[in-house]
Amino acid sequence: MVRTELALRSGDAAGALAGARALQGLHAQVRHLYVDEALLRATVCRALDEGGAAAEARAVRRAAGEWASAAVLPGLPATHRERWRSRPDLVTLWAS
Repeated sequence: MVRTELALRSGDAAGALAGARALQGLHAQVRHLYVDEALLRATVCRALDEGGAAAEARAVRRAAGEWASAAVLPGLPATHRERWRSRPDLVTLWAS
């Protein structure tokens, strides 16, 4: 995830896209680790966007938003939900 984030920050679209593909492939394997799944999904979306895979990014974003709405938001206090959704590192999950 760090490599993908660094590629995004440096403007390396091809590296970000390769990182997104690797993250998607590893997703099932790291679910048990202390990896912020929302951040992983947001990073994949950003990398797919930067790599020119807009349609795939939209599909991943839609699935991530559905996952977050079902798995994360209900567990947060109502007073914290909007703040969580507006975190700068996660805001891409809610983009159109």
